Amino acid sequence: MIFDELINKPLLMNPGYARIFFGALAERLKLQSLTFADGGQLLLADLKASAANYQARERKLYQIQDGIAVIPVEGTLTHRYGYLNPYSGMTGYDGIQAKLDTALEDDDVRGILLDINSPGGSANGCMDLADTIYDARQIKPIWALVDEQATSAAYSIASGANHIIAPRTAQTGSIGVIMAHVDQSKAHEKLGIHVTFIHAGAHKADGNAYQPLPNAVKERFQQEVDALYALFVDTVARNRQLAADTIRKTEAAIYSSEQAQEMGLIDQILPASQVLTVFTHHLNDTRAIMTTPTEPQVKSTQPAVEPVDTDAIKASAIQQERERCLSILQCEAAEGRMATAIHLVKSGMAADDAKALLETLPKAEASAPKKENTTQNAFTQHMNNDQHPNIPSENTPEKTNEPKSAIQQMLSDFELITGDNSNACRQ
Repeated sequence: MIFDELINKPLLMNPGYARIFFGALAERLKLQSLTFADGGQLLLADLKASAANYQARERKLYQIQDGIAVIPVEGTLTHRYGYLNPYSGMTGYDGIQAKLDTALEDDDVRGILLDINSPGGSANGCMDLADTIYDARQIKPIWALVDEQATSAAYSIASGANHIIAPRTAQTGSIGVIMAHVDQSKAHEKLGIHVTFIHAGAHKADGNAYQPLPNAVKERFQQEVDALYALFVDTVARNRQLAADTIRKTEAAIYSSEQAQEMGLIDQILPASQVLTVFTHHLNDTRAIMTTPTEPQVKSTQPAVEPVDTDAIKASAIQQERERCLSILQCEAAEGRMATAIHLVKSGMAADDAKALLETLPKAEASAPKKENTTQNAFTQHMNNDQHPNIPSENTPEKTNEPKSAIQQMLSDFELITGDNSNACRQ
């Protein structure tokens, strides 16, 4: 059959690809060589080599636009559908899951857009997929576009995204659960049809269409619906950071976009044609912090930061400054160079650097008049004119009539300015 379709038949095929094509089928077609119209010829080994070296172009499971993987969620949603793409008016949770997993690992994908137009569908598998989307949005930004419907199971999926956008005419909500029972017993009675069930297990025939629904069975079905409803409500409340009572009060109603935004079911109203552009700008803005109204406001688990002891910091700074001053003024190198030493103190120079500098300078002549009072007054004037922290002052030490050296006077001035009258470091 293959031989008849390929040999002695015109083919619409690129000559370069023809080598690869026939090379892949060479042994099956029992080809020994391939001769071209220009006289060129490829032997069997060459044909095999061409086929072996061929690398098919990688095909993505989704469309990518500006680094955004677009995953369609359309029509009736069903569990284990078996198709990757929407088919015959239905989309499988398994197909969405497969694309989502691949996009999370794809280096070409910076963000994921769920393009939703669905009235909902099967409960089986829905909440698990919603949980997966909720967890995945911590890995890569996930947005949902409601174009033009995301109700029931479809809204559960949308709620897992970081950000939900809908056009003005979109419909969202229907956060509820429904189960139908068909009773055909009276119709069959009119037709003279009677169905008898022969079964093992008391509940084997529960919910059949040929008998009225017993109250006990109806009650059990209602319990199943209530349990699933509670799971649905809790899932949406977590995903959207809303109170569960707020979700319950919707009573499964369907809302317009304006109403849904007021209730917190969606984040933004925008034409569908603009969503990719807005999402792209969001991804490109490296300064944007990824916090959206849907992100949980979780209390920090980090231990509380201890309050800063500003008094201790001030006291430590004062002590360090005093030690620096004394270290310079009382060092051997300051002898005979006191005016310079005081200048270095005022300049803020480190003690070691000041000592090294003083050692290089000549000492003052022994007969030179003492400069203590002048230096003292200059330093005092400088300290008084300088700007200092507004530190509350302690009581000023009592004045004594004893004469003070330049160093003592400077320390007294320092203590007066800083408000510290400790005697611990006085020499």
